[in-house]
Amino acid sequence: MRNFLAILFIFFSLFINAQEVWKNPNFREKTLVVKDSIVLDSLQILPENMVLRDLKGQKIPKDLYQIEHNILILKQLEADSIHISYYIHPNFKEIVTYPKDPSIIVSSASEMNALVLDNQDKEEVQIFEGLNSKGTLVRGLMFGNNQGSSVQSSLNLQLDGKLSENVGIQAFISDTNAPIEVDGYTQSLDQFERIYIELFTDQSKIRAGHIDLAQNLDYFGRFQRKVTGLKVSHAIKSEEHATVFEAAGSLSRGEYTRYEFTGNEGNQGPYRLAGNSNEAYVLIIAGSERVYRNGKLLEYGENKDYILDYSTGEIVFTEQHLVTANDRFIVEYQYTNRNYNRFTWVAGASHQSKKFRISGHIYTEADNKNNPINQNLTAEDLTILTNAGNNTDNLFADSAVPVAYQEDRVLYRRFITNGNYIYEYSTDPNDELYQVNFTYLGANKGDYILDNTGVNGRVFTYVAPENGILQGDYAPVNPLVAPERKQVISLASEYLIGEDGRMRLDVGLSNSDANLFSEIDDGENIGIGIKVGGYKDIKLGKFKVTPQIDYEYIQDKFDPIERLRTPEFARDFNLTTELAESDQHFLQSNMLFYVNDSILMNYGFDYLNQTNDYLGYRHRMNGLFMWKDYRMVANASYLTTTSDNLESEFARYNMSAARKVKKLTIETGINGESYLNQYFARDSLSSRWNELYASATMGDSLQRYVQFRTYHRTDDSTSLGVLKPYSKSWGAQIKSRIIQTDTHGLEILLDYRNVNYERALEDASFLNTRINWSKSFLKKGVNLNIHYGLSGNTEQQRAFAYAKVADGLGIYKWIDYNQDGVQQIDEFEVAEFTDEASYIRVYTNVVKALQTNQNKLGFNLSLNPAKFLEPDFWKRIQSRIVLNMGGNYLKNNQIAAWNPLEENEQMRSRNSNLYIKNDFNRGLNYRWHFTHEFKKQENINLIFTGMESLYSQENKLNLRYDINDFLQVELTQELQNIASESESFASRRYILDNQEWSPQLNINWNQHLKSTLAYIYRMNENQSGIEYLKSQQLNFSLMWDDANKTSLYANLDWIKNNFTGNQGSLVADRMMMGLKSGNNLVWNLNLKRNINNFMTLDLQYNGRSNENLSTIHSGNMQIRLNF
Repeated sequence: MRNFLAILFIFFSLFINAQEVWKNPNFREKTLVVKDSIVLDSLQILPENMVLRDLKGQKIPKDLYQIEHNILILKQLEADSIHISYYIHPNFKEIVTYPKDPSIIVSSASEMNALVLDNQDKEEVQIFEGLNSKGTLVRGLMFGNNQGSSVQSSLNLQLDGKLSENVGIQAFISDTNAPIEVDGYTQSLDQFERIYIELFTDQSKIRAGHIDLAQNLDYFGRFQRKVTGLKVSHAIKSEEHATVFEAAGSLSRGEYTRYEFTGNEGNQGPYRLAGNSNEAYVLIIAGSERVYRNGKLLEYGENKDYILDYSTGEIVFTEQHLVTANDRFIVEYQYTNRNYNRFTWVAGASHQSKKFRISGHIYTEADNKNNPINQNLTAEDLTILTNAGNNTDNLFADSAVPVAYQEDRVLYRRFITNGNYIYEYSTDPNDELYQVNFTYLGANKGDYILDNTGVNGRVFTYVAPENGILQGDYAPVNPLVAPERKQVISLASEYLIGEDGRMRLDVGLSNSDANLFSEIDDGENIGIGIKVGGYKDIKLGKFKVTPQIDYEYIQDKFDPIERLRTPEFARDFNLTTELAESDQHFLQSNMLFYVNDSILMNYGFDYLNQTNDYLGYRHRMNGLFMWKDYRMVANASYLTTTSDNLESEFARYNMSAARKVKKLTIETGINGESYLNQYFARDSLSSRWNELYASATMGDSLQRYVQFRTYHRTDDSTSLGVLKPYSKSWGAQIKSRIIQTDTHGLEILLDYRNVNYERALEDASFLNTRINWSKSFLKKGVNLNIHYGLSGNTEQQRAFAYAKVADGLGIYKWIDYNQDGVQQIDEFEVAEFTDEASYIRVYTNVVKALQTNQNKLGFNLSLNPAKFLEPDFWKRIQSRIVLNMGGNYLKNNQIAAWNPLEENEQMRSRNSNLYIKNDFNRGLNYRWHFTHEFKKQENINLIFTGMESLYSQENKLNLRYDINDFLQVELTQELQNIASESESFASRRYILDNQEWSPQLNINWNQHLKSTLAYIYRMNENQSGIEYLKSQQLNFSLMWDDANKTSLYANLDWIKNNFTGNQGSLVADRMMMGLKSGNNLVWNLNLKRNINNFMTLDLQYNGRSNENLSTIHSGNMQIRLNF
């Protein structure tokens, strides 16, 4: 009982404190002693946001470390201690490691000749005695005189075990309280967390928290939902019978939708998904999606079929399959609904015996109409909704709200023109101001356009109609969303006929109300569905015949929870939707013939009748023949349809033959479709395509293999009522893992496609390529890794704004450079100090999407002559070269952008990083050590204000001499050049030449205590302006580390900045790293104390002062419980 109460206390305190935030809880900062490998966290790390610095504040190059899940692996690092900042990923479960106890490790230099351990068990406090527990609980407080105080609350806990002899428990509680995502989206990430507690016995189960609800027993009640709530189930089982009862009540985490789109030739993405109301940005519930390409289910993963960004609703398809204009995609998923709180209730039961099974379920999903979330409904809005009935499309309300002037908001003044209110952007505090939301209605369907002004936020400008034609795309309105309710009662029964036959009956009743505010049209809410069918195996010697028949009747008002049939059912029958606004009769029959296990044949007939609207007949033939190493497959179908204004014929076929000869499999086949559609009063709309293909596979996919496939396809389309050739395409694909050994690996993926258009369009070619080559030479003394990739994608020109959040929770700071009181985009910088970090970047929309060719090149070469050369001299030398680069270039009918080094007018983005390091006398065996580092970086990006680029080059020399085990001296020289260019903002155009010299003294007092004293002299000059800086810095740091109990880190910097130029400019802020001219003091103190084996106290204090400004203090304190 004590364990159970402790668990319940933690579980409910999680929800009570769910809104308390301290800083971005995904963010971590630590100061650590250098080791070969360090366990950073119990959660997975985001490596792209990790920053490592030495105690002087210098960044450590990324090639000197790597991340394996939650473990930091250091390579050739000379610093004794490092300061690390990183983000954890909220979408990953906890990773638990079991480090050794450092207290039992004795230095080899110790004078002890023997180690004696008392054979006594250490008494430890057990919070969850008798249970397996893993995780942490953190409670903390952050405060300062330049920021508001805030509370940290985070919990990661995993439990399993027995509460009693008959009751077990399993729990996973992960609460990060993330107000933003790492890359700057403001949407809540609760759906990425995984929180649940489950109690169970042999017969019963109760689960609270995040639940995956699914029901597949009843045909008319099928669904899958991810919800937050409570689920209870109980089973009664015997040898003859099994009965299960279950019920769940929950708060829905998202709304189900289905989105269909067609691929673009050679474009792997991203493709943006939309919600039921065409929401521009949807936040998808992680793991809720099902993605289909041409009716086939795809797999998630970088080495699988697709990658989905759940926070933006953008899907990218990997190089495994080159996307073409013939690809049909369907994505079914849940996304967060911010209009109303939505609740879900499910109850059901099932009973099964040897001959009979019956099940029934009740499903209810309803919005709370009295609790709208993002809608402030007025009396006028309610009147509109009340009178709308079930027709809730295109309902809007005025979005203007009077507000007082605020510098961080885009506000408008209002005036009247031709009897209509017009809104105009204003920064005058004396105006009567309004906050206005603009909704996208479509091209030339509104009176406002999005204006690129450089102001922080989206500014809309009125454009008057011309000749009665609207010239804008937006309107100052909010869409009115009605609360909905859907109820489905489903029943399924099944009876076995002998041992090889079955009869089944399904019944469904739905009650769907599209507008809970209105009683109009409520008589149209209820619909029914019935399905009956069965099959029977008939054995005739070596033959077996199986007749099968199913009949469905679905009333026009029946509204299922999700789709009932296959993903492409509507297309199979030439329909626009699966269910129409008329009663539907669907008969499906099959006659299967089996001859042993080598021959299978089937004839199927389908009849579909939508009352007074549609009549369709479909014939199907399927065959499979297998004999020895031969395999043949044939499928064909023929559909004819008739409706009021349409007659159509739809034929489909695919046939293939394959033979396996040892490790070689050869296959050839043909696929095709023919649409013959005839509108009675219009020209015909028909199409036809045929594809021939051949493939060969050698080896197996788990080891070494080569797969080759080639195809030729012809497409015909209608022109002037006649089917004519439209295009011819052919392609070839190679997938291979040619070499796979301990010292050599080679993987090649090549996917080429060429399209020749018969009319209008220009011929085009497309290519996806991925090559991975790794090779070790000379006893692994030379290691080479090369990655090269080519693909087509969409380069998105994103618009963004900066939104204010609580102090310390952001990433950016605002500096009013021009002193006009208006926030401009170019006035936001990454904050050097936490108390200034009050803004995040929010992506608002995509201004333009450009078709581009993308290339990537990765090169990593390491040299260690000691591996293959005997003389001791070569052991002193180590070198490494790391190059990572890639770019996007306008397609312009080019097959690929082959050269990653090329810079031309077609380039739209580029990222390049070159790092070279040479070490001499690396290691502890030498008194002196020399290091040379060279870095070169280039970043070019296309944002909504135009092109921006940043170029930097750095040379660094470091000489270290160990006087003895107690003292070390270092001398560092650094030369750096930084060039920034911006198409729209003059303040971001500069060329900086930076020079730095630094002598340093390191003192190792003992194995626990270390200190450093350094002097740094800097000279920075803006070659394109008047700014000039001479800076002197004196640094003292002290570190105490007792691994068992206490660690202390203290750092003090005195910095004198002698600056010439405009101190209120962006260049000045960059040169002085967020400090001011004159004398500056910066200090920080970090104390970490292990109170006992499961509790840790962490205190941090930071401050800075300037001779002309007030001193700024900030700190935080937290208690961490380790379970």
